[in-house]
Amino acid sequence: MLDLFTSGVTIVNLHAGQANQAKVIDYYGDQVIPRVRKQLNQA
Repeated sequence: MLDLFTSGVTIVNLHAGQANQAKVIDYYGDQVIPRVRKQLNQA
């Protein structure tokens, strides 16, 4: 994902084929997105 954002992409659509979509959304919101933002701000 970092490569996409640093190359100029502004939207990334993710697909997670799991039954509990709410859990996936919570995980990305709590874990993944904050880490990506932090790494982008350090770049």
